[in-house]
Amino acid sequence: MTVLFTLCITLTQAQEPTKLEVASVKGSEAVVTLVVRQAAPEDPEKTREPGREPIAVIAFLDQASATVHKLRVRLSETIGSTAEDTFDVTVPRCPAYASVKAEVAWLAAFLSGEGKELSSAETIEVGKVRLARFTDGSVRISGKVRNGLTKGVQKVAVSFQLGSAEHPLKFAGGFKPGAVRDFEFFVPDCPAFDGYSYSIAHELTDDPKDPEPEALPTVKKTGSREAYKPRRAGDPPKPGPDPAPAKDGGITAEVRGVKWIEGYQMVNKKYTGDVAFLRIALRGADGKPVQPTGKFTAVLSEGGQPRGAVTRFVKKESWGLDAAKIDAKNVNQDIVAYHKETGELWIGLVRADKFWLELKMDVALTIEKVGAWEWKGLAEKFEAKPRGPDKK
Repeated sequence: MTVLFTLCITLTQAQEPTKLEVASVKGSEAVVTLVVRQAAPEDPEKTREPGREPIAVIAFLDQASATVHKLRVRLSETIGSTAEDTFDVTVPRCPAYASVKAEVAWLAAFLSGEGKELSSAETIEVGKVRLARFTDGSVRISGKVRNGLTKGVQKVAVSFQLGSAEHPLKFAGGFKPGAVRDFEFFVPDCPAFDGYSYSIAHELTDDPKDPEPEALPTVKKTGSREAYKPRRAGDPPKPGPDPAPAKDGGITAEVRGVKWIEGYQMVNKKYTGDVAFLRIALRGADGKPVQPTGKFTAVLSEGGQPRGAVTRFVKKESWGLDAAKIDAKNVNQDIVAYHKETGELWIGLVRADKFWLELKMDVALTIEKVGAWEWKGLAEKFEAKPRGPDKK
């Protein structure tokens, strides 16, 4: 079965990333206390869009800062426009760990609404399929599986095809005749795709065994307060805008932060590591994207200690490489690619574990026949407003 769809809703335009802090980890079962809040908007007279369907991405690390367990868990329906909410997430059967890190993502777009209803036909079927994209690049697939046969089944597996990639889902235990089970799983760093399909495999059995009860993470909201206060009538006026960049008729460069592409767990249980990309937008005097060639360098440090330097060349071919198609299996820190939807140049920096790496960098960009830019001490948000070249 193949289903085609169009993007029907997006929520990212009015939002900035929510800041998430891990306040405590305690107990034999991991209890992670998360404080999730809306960042104050740049315009103090405005509020933010509520964060819909927020999820926590939690990683447990060993003493060498390697990831030993990682999960995504839904926190609530929304994080309010000005809210700071506290959650206790209990993770059963968590392996031994030395530290824990976390970040938050929220709904960016519905890729498809709830699919066809389950029928009464004598077949194994999938129904009510729902695909949703989140701000960390992951896609959540959820739905129901029904055994409409007169016999039991076991070893049920549903394989979802998203673009050129296949994502299998296996069910423990068996399905008695008429049994219906819900499912939900995430595909990290899922590239853009135009449609999806799925196939179902199973074995017949006279004695379907019910699956053992699964120990799932639980979430409890323990507090809520106001994260920031929007400006109201009678409050002091907001400060004036920063001066606009000089109108020199040339190219402007804007640094828009770091994008992490998650790795994957190999057969030997080792994690490949995540790859960081610095996102830069280059615009002409008319404000439209331009695609010049040049050279990029970055000197990296961590905790005040040098971590080395990287050099990347922005070639004509770089603009033809689609950043939206980078995923866990093909990502490399040497990549320079162009994201057509955002108009950003993605420049690969380093492969590491994003949960523990605290980078700081000095960056230089030289564009042929235009000039050079320098940004010193980029850290945390890794952002800089658009401006013309520092040197011509």
